Amino acid sequence: MKGKIKNMEWNFQPETGSLTVRGRGAMEDWGEWKERPWEDFREAIHSVMIDSGITGIGNGAFRDCTALEEVELADTVERLGVFSFRGCSALKKITLPRGVWMIGAKAFQRCTALEQVWLPASLKYVDMRAFAGDEALHTVVYEGTPVQWERILISMTASDNRCLLGAEREYLGATGMAGAAVSEKQKPSDQYEQIIQCARRALSYGGDGNLYLLTPRLTEPGIRAKCGDCTLAIFPNGRTMMIDAGYIACSEHIIRLLSDLGLTHLDAFVLSHAHDDHAGGALAVAEYLYDHGGGIDAFYRSSYVKSSKREPEFEDYLKQKNCQIHSDVLEGYQWTVGEVRITAYYPTQEALDQCDNTDEGVNDVSILMKFQYGNSAYLTGGDLCIDKEELLAARYGTKLQADVMKSNHHGVYTSNGDVWLRTVTPGAIITDSEDIGNPLLVEYAAGNSIDYYSAGVHGLILVRMDRQSYDVISQY
Repeated sequence: MKGKIKNMEWNFQPETGSLTVRGRGAMEDWGEWKERPWEDFREAIHSVMIDSGITGIGNGAFRDCTALEEVELADTVERLGVFSFRGCSALKKITLPRGVWMIGAKAFQRCTALEQVWLPASLKYVDMRAFAGDEALHTVVYEGTPVQWERILISMTASDNRCLLGAEREYLGATGMAGAAVSEKQKPSDQYEQIIQCARRALSYGGDGNLYLLTPRLTEPGIRAKCGDCTLAIFPNGRTMMIDAGYIACSEHIIRLLSDLGLTHLDAFVLSHAHDDHAGGALAVAEYLYDHGGGIDAFYRSSYVKSSKREPEFEDYLKQKNCQIHSDVLEGYQWTVGEVRITAYYPTQEALDQCDNTDEGVNDVSILMKFQYGNSAYLTGGDLCIDKEELLAARYGTKLQADVMKSNHHGVYTSNGDVWLRTVTPGAIITDSEDIGNPLLVEYAAGNSIDYYSAGVHGLILVRMDRQSYDVISQY
């Protein structure tokens, strides 16, 4: 059996169970809704050979090939896509060739027989949950040195690369102390106090004419969930707003920020959507504020809260405190804080009515807001996924352009597609995540002169906007 797929061809030998793929460039991507050419006989594939010339293994390319035991990748391969070998439960060993710089999200998830991986010194990123559920993994052979290993950005989202990190490591590179000394020398300085003092001054003045947006690092080791989103806005007139409050186990990081700022009162709290890595810490934050003599004046959300376990408790608490509840933040909703105009572009009531309460469905009714201050703009859209990004980009076009953009859905592979990025044309991207976010997004930013910051890597992030320009300061 054989066939062609775009820029490559494939050949399957039923008698040996061998699948060979030849061609040039990156393979096609296959989502759960799109069948691969070898779908009908995927359970008969025992070996895969990727020939020279192919540079990327496509998303979902060999997902759930449950009989796959042997994989040979050409030296031209540079990256492995999302779900590329997920569920290959017979695979015991994998060797990645020199030149591979990225292992995509969930690439080897549920490869339950996987015992050994061979990783090249070229590796830069191991994305979220790449080795989740691989409890048999006991040996990692790494071609580089311990110092080089420490430079790899290995996602710890939901602690789901713990199998990789917990395996015994064998280093094939030299372990010279000179490298370790350089690494220590290059350790970035900590600018947390400088950022705090800057924000405190603005609060003490009742606003200093700048719009400040603070994104705290919420990372909490060992939890089996995303840490979530939180952004604190200080408006030019001194008013304050918090957008989301992360996962409940991460709320102490937000409370520490509030304490360090001496802030016990929020003029507004906005919930982007009803997932508990956004609403989970809200009640703890509210209790802290009221316990310290302050509170929250107004709570803004859409009418959809069905999937949240924590948001109803938070709202009930606010009602007891006589907080104003605005549950009608839909497309076209606007309000003004001083000279800053805030416009909601999504969701619509129709989208809320049609929401199916799946994870993706709830993400796709996130509130999309743009903050406009003179000629400067900030865009934040909760966890919107690529399909809704494309719909909104087509609907609103240049109205969505912004100087600074919060990446959607923690910067992961489900979001921040090419159409969205070309529409928003940000100068800076801020990501709420335990790690760097999607490596492809990071590389896109670097290749298009976009400044990229992730709270999980860069610590506390401060965006400062006046009417004409902006700058970004990070803790590390």
